[in-house]
Amino acid sequence: MRAGRLVCSLIVLVLLAGEAMAQFSPRKDYVWARDVSVAADPTITLDGLLDEAVWAQAESLAITYGVLDGSSGSGWKIMSESGVPRDSARAVVKVLANKATNTLYVAVVAADSSVGGKGWEDSDGILAGIYDRTRRASNQVTLHRDIFISWADSTDVGTLPNLKGGGLPGQGVVTAAAHVKGLSNSDTDGLGNRVADEGWTIEFAVALDSIGYQADVPETEDVQLSICVWDMDWLNTDDHVATRAWWCNEWGNNGGSTAARFLLRNDVTVASGPLPEYAPDLVVPNGVNYPSITLDGVPNEEIWGLVPSFDMQYGNTALRASYPTIGKDRSGEWVIPSTVNPFNAGIATIRTVFQGDVLYIAADVSDRSLNSYGGPDLMDGLQVSMIVSIDTLRDAKVHTMADRGFGFAVNATGGSLPVWDAIDWIPTGAVSYALSLKGTSTIDVNTDVDQGYTLEVSFDLTKFGYPAGAENKTVAIGLTYHDYDKTSVDNSGYRVWWFREWVGKSSPAFCMLDDAAVVVSVDDDPNAQLVQEFSLIGSYPNPFNPSTTIRFMAPSAGTARLMVSDVLGRPVHDESFTVRVPGTQEHQFRGDRLASGVYYYRLSFAPDGSGSMQLSGARTMVLVK
Repeated sequence: MRAGRLVCSLIVLVLLAGEAMAQFSPRKDYVWARDVSVAADPTITLDGLLDEAVWAQAESLAITYGVLDGSSGSGWKIMSESGVPRDSARAVVKVLANKATNTLYVAVVAADSSVGGKGWEDSDGILAGIYDRTRRASNQVTLHRDIFISWADSTDVGTLPNLKGGGLPGQGVVTAAAHVKGLSNSDTDGLGNRVADEGWTIEFAVALDSIGYQADVPETEDVQLSICVWDMDWLNTDDHVATRAWWCNEWGNNGGSTAARFLLRNDVTVASGPLPEYAPDLVVPNGVNYPSITLDGVPNEEIWGLVPSFDMQYGNTALRASYPTIGKDRSGEWVIPSTVNPFNAGIATIRTVFQGDVLYIAADVSDRSLNSYGGPDLMDGLQVSMIVSIDTLRDAKVHTMADRGFGFAVNATGGSLPVWDAIDWIPTGAVSYALSLKGTSTIDVNTDVDQGYTLEVSFDLTKFGYPAGAENKTVAIGLTYHDYDKTSVDNSGYRVWWFREWVGKSSPAFCMLDDAAVVVSVDDDPNAQLVQEFSLIGSYPNPFNPSTTIRFMAPSAGTARLMVSDVLGRPVHDESFTVRVPGTQEHQFRGDRLASGVYYYRLSFAPDGSGSMQLSGARTMVLVK
């Protein structure tokens, strides 16, 4: 830093020409549920007919056997792994919501020439799953609840599917109805000739209060619900074949891959017109204006001090609650069961940036006990799990995108040991890494106090299926921080993850490598001419104690107002202050009088002489005392 000059970070949004080309862009893992409470007649009667006028305004998506839909977890398969599908699984999913009753409505409309079934996998129907925010597992991750509506045990001619299959329908949280165009469980007429059906519809409603979601909210609510369509054709013939196709996740949300998202917001209605954009889980800034990063394990280049960061720490539930979108639901922690009491939980500060086609991840870890790799449950290090979009690596049976885990552990000499898929991918040039110990840290010496280590990892995305030079690439990743501590009397191995624990777990974060989010160093005379509109950058540090700096951009002089509320929406702080010059602004917020926890904050800005006011979206900050 130049003496006497203030340097701060600013991600300047500039207009860049060109269309996104990345494999996950546009994303296919979410669908908006428009609110019907504003309609002239918002009533939806569950009967499987979908003859209410509001269904014509519902957003929809297709689930089709044999079609790659662009989602990382979507796929299809033949249940018996043999045979030739004659009329494979295909359906359209429609979705609506009612904020007045806090209800989510979902309809699955399947085209099917042979409706019915007999037995677990030899049936038509749906297997869906929702993450229940009112229930968490011991690892702090929200629990999965099943919705299984099928003809598996509805085998008589003309019967409807079992509408109370799975945990949620059986408990009344989900209510359902079905309708068949044709005659179920009857494939032939009296002469033995085949008689084709047209299809079936399953319509169900989810009582969102019961599982911790709200439709009447100003910020996007992410209901995590995946759907798999089952199809069994011509069961009572010699050439019957069962197929299955799914959106994002085969086994509801309990399996691996991706948690599909049904999006709710109180201003997204059947009358609101075009849908809003759904922001990525993380925006990775563009380091194009800085020298290429030297991968030496020491992230001391200027650019690393200018990009945003987030922290990971075992036992810190308030920190995980601050993660964006579904991160607060899917992030969690684990400790070796035999551990009496985890001790010395280190903290990892994570930063990301990209230059060209290369994604860089840096971890700055503070840890008082460093130890060499003793297995996946006993290691100090970082794991990056990534969905790989190379089509030739897709699973041959279920056709989902490949999933790989890259581990980097502290070794006995103070360097880094590649583990899991990193071993195979490093020689290809796709992955590079370096680790450096901090201060006087030692390895496997448990009579001293270590300072920790820093780690740098890079991924050449052209080796992961992305076209060279593609703009606004999106990567689906999860991060796990592993911490291994030991003393003369006890060992403790634990890990904490951001969005996703392991390969095969749900759900990765969708991170946008935003070409427009260019990192720029700004001194006392910021480039005010680049600021065209009011926008909130964020707060740093976050978590904080007792103060944090709120950063925002103002296009002119005016008056700003900072409003802070607790997680229940109760105001805890409200102040106005003057903005004297345009450009990047900083305002300090102190939490001395507040309790530890998660807080939401917004900024409003009124330019001098305009008479108008602009309001930012809500952000979270975590006070840890």
